[in-house]
Amino acid sequence: MRGDAGTPKIIGWFEQEKKKGEPYIRILSMLEGLLSENGTEAGLMSALREKAEGGDPDAQFAIGLATQYGVGAIMSYDEAIEWYSRAMSQDHPLALHKMGVRYMLGSDVPMSGKKAIKLFKRASDLGLAEASKEIAWMYSTGTGVTYSEPEAFRWTLKAAEQGDAEAQADVGY
Repeated sequence: MRGDAGTPKIIGWFEQEKKKGEPYIRILSMLEGLLSENGTEAGLMSALREKAEGGDPDAQFAIGLATQYGVGAIMSYDEAIEWYSRAMSQDHPLALHKMGVRYMLGSDVPMSGKKAIKLFKRASDLGLAEASKEIAWMYSTGTGVTYSEPEAFRWTLKAAEQGDAEAQADVGY
């Protein structure tokens, strides 16, 4: 996790990711507001947890990230998965993507290309270009799916259409 001196690391992480657009910018704005209202990283994290427990999917995703990396929270992969799952149940695209990666790699969950691709497709349908790129990678390498260059290209093209600069360069967009 990145962050300048004095900036809570979770805010630093979302600062770095905001170039990817929504929902990163929305979550960063929420975190900055909570920091402004609460004054300290501890206050920010307490308010964030309260929002997450109240059902806010952006807050649930952010708490999942914090517990996955031990940023402002005790590191716990089990708790991270719990928070990602809560956000995922509300169709949060970043949570769907995070859990898709976990299933693709078998990271603290059983490896399952089938579950990974299902989660990535849902996140892609919600507009997350990163998820489209993951699907393209899976097809281009045969990871968890049958190798298919046409499918890899189709998903790279979708990521390009969703605004991903790297995918746009790959397809000459």
